[in-house]
Amino acid sequence: MRRKKISLRSHPKRVIRKNKNGIDEDVTGLICSYIFLLASCLLLVEVLDNFKVNVIDINTTYKMVFLPVIFFLTNIVTKKFGFRIATISIVISTIASFLFSSLLNVILLSKINIFLTIGDVVGFMVAMFINLSIYYYLLINTKMSFIPVILTYVFSLLINNLTSMLFKYNMIYSTYFWQEYVLLILIQFIVILPIAIIDREIKRGV
Repeated sequence: MRRKKISLRSHPKRVIRKNKNGIDEDVTGLICSYIFLLASCLLLVEVLDNFKVNVIDINTTYKMVFLPVIFFLTNIVTKKFGFRIATISIVISTIASFLFSSLLNVILLSKINIFLTIGDVVGFMVAMFINLSIYYYLLINTKMSFIPVILTYVFSLLINNLTSMLFKYNMIYSTYFWQEYVLLILIQFIVILPIAIIDREIKRGV
């Protein structure tokens, strides 16, 4: 029997498939739920950007600490629904995050820092699609061993941190810049370890 194509535009003809237990599963609804979860978590991360954390006299935000969770959710969407749905998820969640962040800045600060906002969006999008491309390649061509998965997370976050911090510091490198950069990677690496373990346990497909 020919399988129905997964699409966000399939409503009201929703995609229904039987899962491994033989139970009918609403794939379209599941996709929308994952996208909503991803967008909600990304909005939460944007809120956390307003809260500072001080580690060994270096200031950063809770946003950067919890950012690996966003990459994890995106990878789960990729593993469950494929490259195309993951791409749609990234675009939708990023647009929602950009609009929310802009609105939040207007409400709290009565202004929008366009330069910094663009830096965050560009850094996030570039890092996300690098992560998506590498992760999907590993998913299709490898057994998804632990080390490559961790390296994918780390490399993607390296790109995201570098891009967003360059905009944050107006393209100026300094000793403090590199101290914060290294600190972020160390903190994010600690967060990545349990995430990568959970990632490996999640089965591919729906």
